[in-house]
Amino acid sequence: SGTDTLTFRHLVTVDDSTVALAWAICPDSGSAIDCTATHCSIRNAVGEDVDPSFDAIGPLGAVIEIDTTPPSVVSIIAGMQRSQNCFENNALRPSLDLCVYTAGDVIDIVVTFDSPVVVSGHGLSLQLSITGNNVRYARFDPEQSSETDLVFVYGVQVGDTTSGGQLSFVCEPLDCSLTTGSATVLRMATYPTTPANLDLPPPSPDDGISLDADNPILIDAGVVPAVVEVSCLSEDGVYAPGDAVQILVKFSEPVVVDGVPFLVLDGGVGAHGDVTEATATFLSGSGSTDLVFEYTVGEGHTSFGLDYVDVQSLNLDQCENCSPRGNIKFASANPTIEAKLLLPPPTSPGSLSATSNIVIDSKIPHIVSLTSSQSPGNYATGD
Repeated sequence: SGTDTLTFRHLVTVDDSTVALAWAICPDSGSAIDCTATHCSIRNAVGEDVDPSFDAIGPLGAVIEIDTTPPSVVSIIAGMQRSQNCFENNALRPSLDLCVYTAGDVIDIVVTFDSPVVVSGHGLSLQLSITGNNVRYARFDPEQSSETDLVFVYGVQVGDTTSGGQLSFVCEPLDCSLTTGSATVLRMATYPTTPANLDLPPPSPDDGISLDADNPILIDAGVVPAVVEVSCLSEDGVYAPGDAVQILVKFSEPVVVDGVPFLVLDGGVGAHGDVTEATATFLSGSGSTDLVFEYTVGEGHTSFGLDYVDVQSLNLDQCENCSPRGNIKFASANPTIEAKLLLPPPTSPGSLSATSNIVIDSKIPHIVSLTSSQSPGNYATGD
């Protein structure tokens, strides 16, 4: 008002639809501008009524399409491929070399809409196909989401499993949609009004929600890493004080190490008939199935077949009162499952003495004879 330009605002309703918005003639006024209501007037600067009629009728200067179709979900894909924590033999699918996600791993699932949406409230989630008594949801994360791609985050918990199948979402014949809780999902607008269609497309029977058909996402947080074998990386032979012997402890799944674990070895029988304990300290291998320990032969150590003391010889810390204590856990984004540390019984299959032949000899060298390559013979002064 007060200028030569009038601005009008139209609030789109759910029933509006057009491929190109244009003006139309109002029957009561013969113009696209209707000012017949009470208290409505359009006058010029000197108070004269203005003729609102149009010389021509046509489209607006810009092509404006009005479409109030509710947004729909077009795809549900996890932006994950191979787990960073893979192990060679998958017990659930022994014929395939696949990776399994375990407790502590985090999986992002992207739900894509065909048009922009806005989410308000709390509780928007996607129920996942985790078997057993556990009901698991991937929760909406607004920080990672965009207008069309909503990101749902699933944190694998202890006991979760897909029982050898691929991770997917729950899709029943009468209920295949996002769970809203107190949240609303509306088509993006100046004043969001149109509810989005939250029905989900059926999941792939072969790949579930995996982005990579060759690497379906498998969940198995019921497996606990365990020691399968202890062997020696150093060559079989005789070792003396000062020599270093590297020992390999192989786990069934990849593990991560926190702290400085050690192996208690049988260093032979001392002068008083007691067992001399030797120590092999953790050297490397965190994040894999193979942990390497190093033992430096000490004086007085002796063994005709080096082995550890007993099944509980793998310890987590050098000190009993360390705080916090070290640990060995199933490798994941946030390691959670503690590994079983029991070793194969000494001398049994899989034990150090059964897989290797390491002799420890710490006897002090002594002279046993004196000889000369020039004996016998007669020698004069200066010879």
